[in-house]
Amino acid sequence: MNQKYFSNSLYLSHRFCRLNHIRMKHYQYLYLLLLSTQSLLAQITIDHNDMPRVDDIYRIIEADTTGMTVPATGTNFSWDYKNLSEVQERMDTFKNVSATPVGYQLYFNNEIMYPEHKASYALAVESPIDVSQFQVKDAYLYYRNETGVFKEVGIGAKINNIPSSIRYEDIDSVYVFPMTMGNVDSATAFFFHTIAGLGSFGQNRKRINTVDGWGTLETPFGTFDVIRVKTTLDATDTVYIDAISTGFTVPHPLITEYKWLAKGYGQPILNIRTNRVQGNEHILTVSYMDSMPATGTQAGTLPALSVWQVYPNPAKNNFVLDLGQQRLEPLLANLINPMGQVVRSLRQPQGQQQWIVFTAGLPEGIYLLHLQTKAGSAYRKIMISGN
Repeated sequence: MNQKYFSNSLYLSHRFCRLNHIRMKHYQYLYLLLLSTQSLLAQITIDHNDMPRVDDIYRIIEADTTGMTVPATGTNFSWDYKNLSEVQERMDTFKNVSATPVGYQLYFNNEIMYPEHKASYALAVESPIDVSQFQVKDAYLYYRNETGVFKEVGIGAKINNIPSSIRYEDIDSVYVFPMTMGNVDSATAFFFHTIAGLGSFGQNRKRINTVDGWGTLETPFGTFDVIRVKTTLDATDTVYIDAISTGFTVPHPLITEYKWLAKGYGQPILNIRTNRVQGNEHILTVSYMDSMPATGTQAGTLPALSVWQVYPNPAKNNFVLDLGQQRLEPLLANLINPMGQVVRSLRQPQGQQQWIVFTAGLPEGIYLLHLQTKAGSAYRKIMISGN
């Protein structure tokens, strides 16, 4: 064989192999780049635009905790909670501060004197203060949503029937934005409040947030791209009783919250709350969102509930819910008080057009009537007058 021909063939063969090698490397690079880009796109970032808005209403389901364990986590993780069983529900309503009792608004609706405590809205809660020596009811937590942080600025409540406005001297940073995988932040909160002639109480609290996972979450509500935020809350109450001139502290068990957040939903899609006693972690509550947030100032519409009426409104002892047509599917109706609690719940089988809802014994106030079918849900305000 001609030596020149052999050399050229060897050169071309070597050149071909090198081009193939470069091409394979190029494809591998593109493949890895594609994978990394897909991973990057799958990781969501939560910011202040993903928090609640004034008058947002959320249906939250409290689920059965039987047999549940502390959840694992990771990157590009799949959490499967689609088989959670409902125990009860509540409605979380983020009220305009001006719509809360006037006696609560001192610190939270005065931007001139207390600009750091001017709240964006308030959420009615059972009782944020667990001090047996004082009776706490009709409570609200006040929140301030800023570009870089979501804050809990204080509490409004009746303390031994006295309307009280309690500001945090150290304001609690619930979330620091933006939130993405690996972020860690911490905050302290402190308040101290005196009731003349009775005594004083307060709380020191430390919060640590860790974004410790991202991926896909499945619940009975649907499937969501999420990040998971692990929050530890370490709190100690301080109590002083005037009548016996004695004060004492009460440390709380360490609380951990596992919260799954998705873009645009405002509240956690899933929230698992635990405590730690003698080194062991126990699940306390499991709750999940069960509907898109609705705005309480709007009645809401459904294709399947295009015409429906509530009368009389205001109502005294009862009112009629008239759907305007016979139902072709089952319907759930809940009457929700100003604290977000379901006080009447009716499950209506298909085929009926109207029924009577009894309100005897309910306090006066503006209530929400929440209707839900497979097609979605709708809300309407109703005034309950004195019984």
